[in-house]
This record gives sequence, structure tokens and C-alpha cells, in this order.
Amino acid sequence: MNLNPLSLLLTVLGGLVVAALLGWIRKPRLVVLVPRTFSYSQITERGQLVEISVFNRSFKTEESIDVTLSPTMSYEMLGANSQDVAVEKNRIKISRIAPSDEVTTLLIVEGGVFKADDINQTTSKETKGIVVSKVEDVSPTGPQRIGLVAFFIGFPLALYAGYLGLNSSLKAPQFSPISMASESANSAIKPPKQWIVPEYYRRTSPKLFEAFDSEKINIEIAESQRKSDLLTIPFKIENNTEKIIKTTIDMTTADSEKKIRSYERRISDIVVLPGTKQERSLKVVVPLNADNAAQKIVFIDAFLETSDGETLSIKREYIAKK
Repeated sequence: MNLNPLSLLLTVLGGLVVAALLGWIRKPRLVVLVPRTFSYSQITERGQLVEISVFNRSFKTEESIDVTLSPTMSYEMLGANSQDVAVEKNRIKISRIAPSDEVTTLLIVEGGVFKADDINQTTSKETKGIVVSKVEDVSPTGPQRIGLVAFFIGFPLALYAGYLGLNSSLKAPQFSPISMASESANSAIKPPKQWIVPEYYRRTSPKLFEAFDSEKINIEIAESQRKSDLLTIPFKIENNTEKIIKTTIDMTTADSEKKIRSYERRISDIVVLPGTKQERSLKVVVPLNADNAAQKIVFIDAFLETSDGETLSIKREYIAKK
């Protein structure tokens, strides 16, 4: 058996590229941003107002986040967009941040002029954070990174595969109408599933995907209830596997962001024990007399995680009928 050195080299390089891409996609990312500071305020005469945002750009919920600030100044929390935030001396402590979410804290700082350099370090249970000065420098979310890889690598490969498939079909043998009709009659036609699973998760979490695809894990969206423009959408998560499933559900519409905060449209860490089910509901905004049909579309994202580290991101659309 003769080995082609060029083929061997290309195989090794291809494996290294795939490993690097998977590592880049799955790497935990915690980003701290100081978008603005206010030197003049009616609240304090000697200090300044500082806004600090912490972004979770990984696939998992980051827990026990600790932002250590310069000890030469004093800090007092004026407000935050999450109830899981506390300020102790020169440290901002956040109990958890869900995937693709962010927590913003407004501080009163006295004893000096606060700059981004005064953030000494940011840590969580699993990773260290970085400090950026512009929103443009905040890294993309996990699904966005998958989309980038799919566009720049998957799309050209799909075009090439389509080209090969077209050439193959042009050379394929022709079957008689009788044999084609017989094959069509014997084949079972399955309706398309409502949930969409990205190809990345099918490959990296095959056991969890198989359990979901075989409906051992099932997320069922029930009929919604309306009160004016507010739509309550119940859902049920059923786990018929032997593993504990932790689930995060997020819902939104074109009009929800204006009236309902993002964390109010998400339920994180729903733990479903084997052989049990959990029922919850979320509220979104769908105008009662919507002029545009797109306003009735509810975008639903779900993120499943097992104790052995397999994860599954699924998406679907729900059309509000009422």
C-alpha cells in the first residue's frame, strides 16, 4: 500500500483546521464593556456615573461572575438590569448570566476618575473575561459564530457538493416509470419537524440529538392565551431518557423588545428529571390588530444540556392565531 505524502499532509491540516474551528466556536467568552461614563450628575457632586456591561458569549450559563475594580475608589450600585447583581466594596458579583445574554450595572464612583483600566480582572467558574472599550469589539454569540463558520466554509462546500451532485445526476441511469412508481408507493413520507437543529449540534452531540429526534425529549408548544396585545404561550418539556436535562427557553416577536425586557422573555435552567415533564409559560407582544403578518411570528429558541456535557440548540417559529 503506497501512501501519498500530499494526501496525508492535507488530511492532517484539515483535522487541525476543524479542531481549531470547533475550539473557537465552543470557547467560553466573558466580555466586559464600559460604554460610557458621566462626569456630571445631580446625584453626586464629587463622583461620576459609570455603566459597566458584562456579556456572556458562550453556549453555557456562566456562574459566579466576579468583576474586580480598582480598590483606590469607592463604588455604590445605582441600578442594574438583573436582580442577580450585588456590589461589595470594589467587586461586582453576578450569580449567573445566561448564554448570549448581558448584565448591565450603573455605579456611582467616588475617589478618582474611573477608566476601563480600573477593571483589574473578571472571572467566573470556568473562564476569565476580557475588557473592551467599544461595542464593536464584543465577540459574537455562539449561534452567530456557527453562522459565520457556516457562511464562509459551509456555503462554499455546499456549492461544491451541489456541483458534484448535479454532475452525478446527469450521469445516473434512467429508471422505468413502473419501478419509480413502485418505489414511490413503498416509501414512507414523513412530515417535516417543527424544530430546526443546526448541523453543528447533530455532529457534536449525537446522543442528545438522537434522543430529541426520536422524541424521547419533546418540547411541545400549547395554544396561546391573549390579553390585549400580550400573548401568553404555554410549553411543556418531557424527558423520557435516563439523563437529567437542563433547558433554557427564549421567545421574542417583532414588538416584544419595546415592552418586555429580554430576561422576562426567557426561562433559564429548567431541570427535567428522567421520566418527568415540566410546564412553563412565557409572555410576548403580538398586536391584536397586527397590520403585518410578520408581527404574528413568535421566534422560539431552546437550549438543552445534559450532565455529561452534550448540548443542543434548537429553533422554531410559532404563528399567533388569535
